[in-house]
Amino acid sequence: MFKKYCIVVLILSISNLFVSGLLALRKKEQWINIIVHGSVGLQASLNMSTVRRLIRDKVDGSFYQQNVLSMRQNPELFTLQPIDRLGLYAVPSNFSLESGAYLYSYLYDFISKRYFPEQYNKFYTFGWSGLVSCKQRFQEAKNLYQELRKRFNNKCKIRIIGYSHGATLAFNLAAIRDLYYPKDDFAIDEIIAIGMPVLSKTEKLACHEMFKKVYHIYSKSDWVQHLDIFSPGNFTSHKTFSNVNIPKLKQVQINVFAKNQNNNRMWRSAFLDQSPSHIELWFFGWPPNSYNRNLYLCPLPVSIFIPYILYIVNKCSYSRSMELSLYPDCEFAQIKNKYGIDFLEDKVFKFVSISDLNFLKSYAYQFYPEKRLNKIKYAY
Repeated sequence: MFKKYCIVVLILSISNLFVSGLLALRKKEQWINIIVHGSVGLQASLNMSTVRRLIRDKVDGSFYQQNVLSMRQNPELFTLQPIDRLGLYAVPSNFSLESGAYLYSYLYDFISKRYFPEQYNKFYTFGWSGLVSCKQRFQEAKNLYQELRKRFNNKCKIRIIGYSHGATLAFNLAAIRDLYYPKDDFAIDEIIAIGMPVLSKTEKLACHEMFKKVYHIYSKSDWVQHLDIFSPGNFTSHKTFSNVNIPKLKQVQINVFAKNQNNNRMWRSAFLDQSPSHIELWFFGWPPNSYNRNLYLCPLPVSIFIPYILYIVNKCSYSRSMELSLYPDCEFAQIKNKYGIDFLEDKVFKFVSISDLNFLKSYAYQFYPEKRLNKIKYAY
């Protein structure tokens, strides 16, 4: 009899815990995070024939298109960054060494829980061809829009995290709305552009009512942002939005500094400038080239700290263009206005602890594809 009583009590306790967990989950804000990668394989396919086709925006049937499609099918590509198959897919919820998207979402969510504990995040990847083509980005933005209206229309909050021209693709959602679905009313709560080459057309789309909040995060050391000479309306792409008075827009230049361990002379700086390049904003620290493995944050991409960046930026309500300097090995960050007089109320904030950073680094290094790295031929 006593055993039966204990079993009943145990079952009731487990049931109460389960119900309590569900209630706590319902109280949290439900966020859908859609990760959109950037262009793929242009450097590996660049020749005069490709350049002529890009200028005319006619890449169908080209060697460039065939090469990129081949690269997009290589599973090794999926270990370098948060990228998956073509289309909208949920990021694996179980540990997966073959999925850079799983690793990225785990790291991002770890930071998010520190600064936005009221949010419950679910992650998806939207895979697209990665071709540098305005027509292609527009068509694939239509595919993304149709998925959004079918699966998430007004059901939860939506955040899109777009890297490079993946962010350009995401802004095209506004053009798709106006052209095909003008009666729709669902919104993108946050759109976050990482290292996006800014085009004049994109600036106009950012003002669209479909987007509630727009964040543009970039680095002074990212020279790739200026290299789009193929999109119409611009001689080259730009690093920032020229219209800094868009009410919903906040632009943040990210700087990263680390202690100068060789600071044995008076005229040497106490800190080394380790501001991220284009690849270091997004990729993990094991591509076969380009990534600087001497960075203090290596192998972590700077964009996993987006929750921290938003947490600090939203405290500074007076400014729309800011410069946020991270000093990770000193556990603090400093923020100031990018232009004009510095009138931010708080200038210095605590950064992620060194113990947390060490944990994130060690967790990430489990995914280092040492035996497969030589097989990867990838250019962003």
